[in-house]
Amino acid sequence: MWHHFKSSLQLATGLNDSALHVVIGIAIYLSVVAVARRPWLSLAMVLVVQVLNEAWDLIENITRGGLAGALIDTVLTVTAPTFLALLMTKRRRT
Repeated sequence: MWHHFKSSLQLATGLNDSALHVVIGIAIYLSVVAVARRPWLSLAMVLVVQVLNEAWDLIENITRGGLAGALIDTVLTVTAPTFLALLMTKRRRT
């Protein structure tokens, strides 16, 4: 079921799996930071959602990429939000 949802999302957006990880990571981050106003809490939420997503993928053996694929997806998902959190933290200090 989760795999079907993700496939439908790819078809609807026209984005490949890697691009979806980047876009969804940023979307989750910005959504949480808009509500919580805490950059690092928002980044933690992105990481929690991503780890749950990869755990589900590994359980269903969707990607067949194993732990290496999960690690790549996680890096893709959290890289941009990490930079945003760093920028927001620096901006608050100045």
